[in-house]
Amino acid sequence: MPAGERVGAVVKVIEVVGSSPNSFSDAVRNAVKIASQSIRNIQGVDVMSSNATVENGELTNYKVDCKIAFIVDSGSDIGSAGADAELATGIVAPQPRGGAKKAAAKKGGRR
Repeated sequence: MPAGERVGAVVKVIEVVGSSPNSFSDAVRNAVKIASQSIRNIQGVDVMSSNATVENGELTNYKVDCKIAFIVDSGSDIGSAGADAELATGIVAPQPRGGAKKAAAKKGGRR
């Protein structure tokens, strides 16, 4: 069990894409760094695939598809890193599920 993981904890896994002009390793670091701005309790990252953009025979942008695992905190709001962060880093931030819409529908209201 990884350090800091609690027995009986619920772990959520999200998928993000990180990028870097320097290396695959930097792309992974960027993915975790940006995700950690809106997600607490990150426990690990699994790199699923990697690819790069080639221009004039040179690698110009390294990209990694990662799964990031974090412990779900009962009072946690996953949130979003924001559109500006996505554009600047190539990170696709996690989006909250339709919880507010479902709650409004149960009460008969619209959202």
